[in-house]
Amino acid sequence: ITAQLVDFPLIISATGTLEATRSVSITPPQVRRERRFKIMRMVEEGTNVSEGDFLIEFDTSDVASRLKSETANFQNVQEERQKKRSDSEIQLKNLKLSLEEAKSNLEKLEVKLSSQVDLISGIAIEEIRIQRDAAKQNVALLEKKVKYQTESGQLDLQISRTNERHYRTRMDDLMDAMDSYTVRAPVSGIVIYKRDWNNEAKEAGSNVFVMDTIMEIPDLSSIRAKIQVDEIDSGKIKAGQEANISVDSVQGKSFGGNVSSIGTILKQASFERPQKVNEIYVDLDEADKRL
Repeated sequence: ITAQLVDFPLIISATGTLEATRSVSITPPQVRRERRFKIMRMVEEGTNVSEGDFLIEFDTSDVASRLKSETANFQNVQEERQKKRSDSEIQLKNLKLSLEEAKSNLEKLEVKLSSQVDLISGIAIEEIRIQRDAAKQNVALLEKKVKYQTESGQLDLQISRTNERHYRTRMDDLMDAMDSYTVRAPVSGIVIYKRDWNNEAKEAGSNVFVMDTIMEIPDLSSIRAKIQVDEIDSGKIKAGQEANISVDSVQGKSFGGNVSSIGTILKQASFERPQKVNEIYVDLDEADKRL
């Protein structure tokens, strides 16, 4: 019997997910003062979408409620401006009438004083002078009131218009926000759900935050496999080793590849699976859209 040195293949089976090193992340819309969103519906994973196709719809009930409130505020400000303008015009009209009457009274006293100075007594003349001086003061006071009322009315009008613009801007922002709550594909490609540390993807009814990635549209030329290898087997794997990948969505076909990198930190596989695992990355030899 001749002893012969041969390679003895060691096969390690493990599960994982496909991911792309280059992809477009799909997140909630950037809406002012909004941090949390609720998913109402979303396109199925694996769907081949074109640019502009539907991806996700978020719950707009809160935005719709705020839009209704801002619309009511806008209408109230408009009504208040119209009422203030009407009241100011009436007050200004009455003040101008009083001013004209005061000027007429002053003119009569001036005429009386100049025409009768030689016909009446000194006491009567002094009384007329006192009345004339009081009339002058009254005219001056009414002129100030007319000026103040004019400027005050203009200022109130400016304030009301500023408030209208404020609420109109808020309404426009909220209407734009409602439009942005329907997210469409920025590029063409295959939809891949983003999974959390527990390997769970978001679904209809899930609450997400503004910076959360919900799904990705990967560059298929950069697809790689992220494999969770049990701790006991992770030490047997080296960079450059061959790997064979089977994908659930592509029955009857496997894809070759090579181990590109090995994680350095062990982590829990998932909440239900407490075993320690290491993450191994495998670059595929070929990219296939069926992935």
